[in-house]
Amino acid sequence: MPSHAEIQSVYPQALKLGRNSRSWQHNLRVLKTAVAELCAVDTRRARHIQTVAGTLQAVMRGDPHYFYERLDPAIKQRDCQGSILAHQIHESAYKEEIKKIITISEQFAPNDKITLVLAAWAHDLGIPFGIEWDHAREGQQVISHLLPRSALLGTLGQLVLFHGFHMDLTKSFLPRDIAALPEDLRRLLFIIDFCDAVSRIRGGKHSNPIGLGSIRHLLRLSDPDEITSLRRPSHLFELRFRFGFASPIHNESLSDEDRRAMLAQAQPDISAGELTNFYGSSFRCHFFNLLLSSLNTPEERGLVLVSVYRIYKYAGMNEEVTLWPDIDLGRKLKIDLPGFTSRYRGFFEKYGLIPLITADPSNKQLVFFASKLY
Repeated sequence: MPSHAEIQSVYPQALKLGRNSRSWQHNLRVLKTAVAELCAVDTRRARHIQTVAGTLQAVMRGDPHYFYERLDPAIKQRDCQGSILAHQIHESAYKEEIKKIITISEQFAPNDKITLVLAAWAHDLGIPFGIEWDHAREGQQVISHLLPRSALLGTLGQLVLFHGFHMDLTKSFLPRDIAALPEDLRRLLFIIDFCDAVSRIRGGKHSNPIGLGSIRHLLRLSDPDEITSLRRPSHLFELRFRFGFASPIHNESLSDEDRRAMLAQAQPDISAGELTNFYGSSFRCHFFNLLLSSLNTPEERGLVLVSVYRIYKYAGMNEEVTLWPDIDLGRKLKIDLPGFTSRYRGFFEKYGLIPLITADPSNKQLVFFASKLY
């Protein structure tokens, strides 16, 4: 967790402004100042935060065209080719789904809308500290230092801590995690997650990467009963195969051939039920999709799925576990994704996956030694 001194090194003016920040207008000024200071450290992420704030304004003014106008042309084309929808029909269908999201936001009280605006500006301020995978926890700590006197601090901190939940159900979050967030904050979180998802920066411009199918998936998750149903291991397992252990932004599904290869590789010591329970109720990871998509055949991907569970099982683990890289892989991949992919594939072909992973039952972790690839 970042110390006060570390936060001051990145956000000196925001920290100074926040000492006596009580009104929401002053809170907003503090957060905008922090985003301006973040720009010196991570310009792209600061631009993303500004875009999320703009996206939230489009939701609040009820403007579905804003989202369709920014939808990646390749995704528009894919959506239309994947169905009988012509472009005009697709546009109408897409805007109708966006209107459903807008309707959710219209039900919020004025104070809730204020909190949403602050959360949009605050959600990624933890990025400069620690590792990418933990930026929500780091961000909650940053907010507690920037706005120590804010009446909205508790609510805002929780929205920062849980942001990404709806996108990351196939990755690091599990359905039961939502129970830790008060029920009256869940719909606020859904809107923040939606705005975050559709506010990518590509070529310096705002790009919406969420197609019609992914919008419909997210809308289903706005229903608490849908999230509750995912607590059944078989349901979450199916969702993870559909999205390939990635968020709907990436949507790299695993095929029936991958599933069959996994089950074939598991015999005779591992049952289909064991794998379903593991990947449908216990397993957390932030980068697993990369380990799977970097490989060329269903047999290789099936072996990875089984190998991770074998390490877990043979270590005597029976509760939830996180597959965690021993270096900040997120930052490494910004500059060396092709290098990582080729090194990982070569290592896997020669040695398999097991030499790269060590079980740490005391910390409920499986540690992936990315450093061995370098």
